[in-house]
Amino acid sequence: MNLEPARRVAETLLYDGFNIYPYRRAQTTRQRRWSFGGLYPRGYSVWAPEGVSYAQQMQCLVDGPPDTVVEVCVRCLQAIERDPGHQREAIERELQIVPFTLAQACDEPLRQRFVFDAARETQPLRDGDGRVVCVQVRTRRLITGEVIIQAQRLSEHCYRLTVRAENHSPFDPSEPWTEDSAALYSLGAVHTVVVVRNGRFVSLIDPPAKLRLHAAECVNRGCFPVLVGDRDACDTLLASPTILPDYPELIWSRTQ
Repeated sequence: MNLEPARRVAETLLYDGFNIYPYRRAQTTRQRRWSFGGLYPRGYSVWAPEGVSYAQQMQCLVDGPPDTVVEVCVRCLQAIERDPGHQREAIERELQIVPFTLAQACDEPLRQRFVFDAARETQPLRDGDGRVVCVQVRTRRLITGEVIIQAQRLSEHCYRLTVRAENHSPFDPSEPWTEDSAALYSLGAVHTVVVVRNGRFVSLIDPPAKLRLHAAECVNRGCFPVLVGDRDACDTLLASPTILPDYPELIWSRTQ
């Protein structure tokens, strides 16, 4: 799967809100690292504050025959707790779905479960004389979830494709959970890249007249898909929690 057409934009969005959290201690906004595309454990989201969700859904239109091949990649951040100091770091996670055809996704939903294992790493910190002054501990929690994909044939060469990511991480309601502690079991900055072969994506921002009704009926929750890459090919889509135009161009990226 060639992610390059979407990689520069996706890499920047992946850390949007994480590296700039918060601007200063008294800042009233951006007080959460997962303010962009965060998916919390399903059990927590049931009684959590409004706006906290366990699922993200992307719907788009594909113009192509039944044998159009689709490749899906879901990317996100996983939080790491660093002690002493109760600091937060993050590692990138990427889940690539086995390629499938539109016809296969129409027959029945395609499901792929994922597990990000828990881990605990220690690192001794030494002073200028080489003596150990403390031990730094990095801990990440067990995260489980599922990606569900389904296609619906709307006309001879038009399909609605749905990609849904869910967080099913273990949640014990008897524990004193807070949004901050739940973030350790959450997926941050979730976004999806979709590529098609032998087909084309239809812009949901500016669809052709004959497909405007189908485009309006697409339901996107927690993200919105836009075209990226080759303008003539229309074969790559990026669905992110940040509102973007088709073919977004960066004036800054974290790699510069």
